[in-house]
Amino acid sequence: MPGCGNVGALVRWLGLFLVLGTSVALGVAACAAAPPTPANSPPAATETSTPVQAIPAAPSSAPAREPPQVSAVRLEPRAAQELEKLPHVEIRFPIAEQQIPIPKAQKYRVRLKVEDHVMKPGSAGVRFVLDDRLGRVVHDLRPVPLADVVEDGAKIEPGDHVLMAFAVDATGMSIKPPVESTRGPFAIVHFWVGAKGTPRFSATHPRVVHHAPRGTLNGEAAADAASLDFYLVGARLGVGAFGLEVQVHGPDGRAVHTRRLSTWSTHAVRGLESGDYRFQLSLLDSTGAPVAGAGAESTRTITVNRDAPVPGPTK
Repeated sequence: MPGCGNVGALVRWLGLFLVLGTSVALGVAACAAAPPTPANSPPAATETSTPVQAIPAAPSSAPAREPPQVSAVRLEPRAAQELEKLPHVEIRFPIAEQQIPIPKAQKYRVRLKVEDHVMKPGSAGVRFVLDDRLGRVVHDLRPVPLADVVEDGAKIEPGDHVLMAFAVDATGMSIKPPVESTRGPFAIVHFWVGAKGTPRFSATHPRVVHHAPRGTLNGEAAADAASLDFYLVGARLGVGAFGLEVQVHGPDGRAVHTRRLSTWSTHAVRGLESGDYRFQLSLLDSTGAPVAGAGAESTRTITVNRDAPVPGPTK
């Protein structure tokens, strides 16, 4: 029959369309009936790109160390020891502006005169200071070689020098003269080793000597008993007069205490932990400006070791 071939082709196309439609309908129904993905199930992998997450840097093999925690250092005034009589100290030799030959300087004999001050080993005595070096304490009036007055035993170089001596009490603290006193528990002299020249020091220029603390403080008791003690020459502290600035730097180098003193007295030092401490004492004039010249500033470093074993009493 003419046209039957076209009719057959049309029937085949209609059958294929019905099959494809049925498959699509079944797929949609299956997707609609699928259960939801649980919240804790891992998401299905897709081909879409995801944002790049920042990767934290790998930790260093040596973790950063926190700076040591240093407690604040405090200064507390200590009451001065009451004395029946104020000691009197004189340096008899060398005399002012004396020239000591260079070959004889090391063994030159320093002689003192001391009155109203009972000296004995382990108790009261007289402390020497040569230039800016803290010297030894003597407990009798025997002559002392010039090279032995300083604790470090340094060589006495040619040029000018300043020798100072002041009385210390049984606790080792300096005895300070009352403001109105004309009798001094200290003496100071300017002298020369070899020929005279341009002076570096002066016996009358304002001077501060850092006396304590010094050296190494071993054990809890020594650390807790630390005292700040200093000696003044040619400077009177007070309102409208000289002042003294005290700076204490702790083991990490940071300032742990800064204070301006207007009275001359010994102070207990509280809050010292183990480590090195640098004490800096600076004289200030009446305007608060630092005083210039040799001796107007004194710096000393001490070591505190609270864990150090302390020797027991000897049997």
